[in-house]
Amino acid sequence: MSIEDITALSTLLVAIGLASERLVTIVKTFLPEHLAKERKSDKEVVDPVEDRMRRIGVLLIAYLAAWITTSFLASGGFDPFGEIVFGSENSTSIPVFLIAFLSMGGSAFWSNIIGYTSAIKDIRKQQKEIQERENYDLKEEKKISALSGGKTIKERLGIQADLTSLINQQPSFKGKLKGRIV
Repeated sequence: MSIEDITALSTLLVAIGLASERLVTIVKTFLPEHLAKERKSDKEVVDPVEDRMRRIGVLLIAYLAAWITTSFLASGGFDPFGEIVFGSENSTSIPVFLIAFLSMGGSAFWSNIIGYTSAIKDIRKQQKEIQERENYDLKEEKKISALSGGKTIKERLGIQADLTSLINQQPSFKGKLKGRIV
């Protein structure tokens, strides 16, 4: 699965997560006494034991909302037991119930995944640009090498550096070779 496919899947999961969150909010609005109000202890702190059934109910509603939303996206129309096909190279199909389960992670979670995959794409793009620049530099060096009798720029600079050190060591050569380019 390529980075583009993972980005497409993450985007799909964000959209389904947002839609199902809205459906859960609508259901909680119709049943505020049972689903919207947290069960609190005498000290006005949420009691995890007393609030467990409400939380499980909200999770079930969230899954059902995600499953219904995802069912509309299945290939061939509304199909709660179908599959969603996506992918650029090798098409991948994922069952609707699994997409619904993954989208329960919430839109914030999948938005972070999209940011992560976008960063990976940017890094790969930069690596490709660097490689292209290096290839271009290598081609240019070969052109210059061909024009200068088969010697690369580095070889020519090495010869010039050797001559410069030779001139500096022998004071008698300073006047004769000064200013000449090899």
